[in-house]
Amino acid sequence: MQGDKRNFLSVDNKIKTMKKNLSLFLFCFSQIVYSQEPEYIHFNSENIRINKSIFSEVEVADTRVQKKAFNQKAPIELMQSVTVKIFKSTACPQSGQKAFLGIGAGLDYGGLGIRAEFQPVKYVGIIGGFGYNLANPAYNAGLSFKALPGKRITPTITAMYGYNAVIKINYGYGNVDAKSYYGPSIGAGCELYDKDKKNKLTLEIFLPFRSSEFHDHYDELKKTGYDFKPDILPVTFTIGYNFSIYKQKRKSVKQ
Repeated sequence: MQGDKRNFLSVDNKIKTMKKNLSLFLFCFSQIVYSQEPEYIHFNSENIRINKSIFSEVEVADTRVQKKAFNQKAPIELMQSVTVKIFKSTACPQSGQKAFLGIGAGLDYGGLGIRAEFQPVKYVGIIGGFGYNLANPAYNAGLSFKALPGKRITPTITAMYGYNAVIKINYGYGNVDAKSYYGPSIGAGCELYDKDKKNKLTLEIFLPFRSSEFHDHYDELKKTGYDFKPDILPVTFTIGYNFSIYKQKRKSVKQ
């Protein structure tokens, strides 16, 4: 009896090891396939789990150990059963595409104007703005990177090319000379979504890399006695409100 008991304990330990290894394998597999905030299905006492964000339908048979003793001297039969059936999977774990149209003031709105944004994926937005910079029509276009998509407050980093400086000289009697200058600009800020996470308020600060042509013209005018009020700032600010005009829902594809 002591020998049979030791054999049973040895087999039981091996089963527990197999269950733990299976749990680790299933968990690692789910993380490799899809790592976006997983939801887990837990089953049996050994806490084997499967990421159900990957699979829209999962069937799991309970892990069970059946013991059967014919008599005191007969060996104990053990049956270990773990069954996982996967019926269909999602074709794309990314969230749906979005589009916005907004009004505001700042470089990415072309001065005072409008800005359109299309998000092909939730981390990146393609932006384009057109407006009036109090001297000429102006534009900007670039990319906006989202640090925490899906949150009500989303930090952003923006890189774009377009209008980033203007010199306007008023000679009097309606005689005005104005010129806009173009170059790259980078910025950081945040998007504040409403409670429905549809429309958003954008707040950003930009660092414009102004052209040498602008600086040469500016320095020349300063030397000849022109006074700029207000003077140029090393950074600019943006504020705007953007309305959701399109949102693609996430779809599942049967396989």
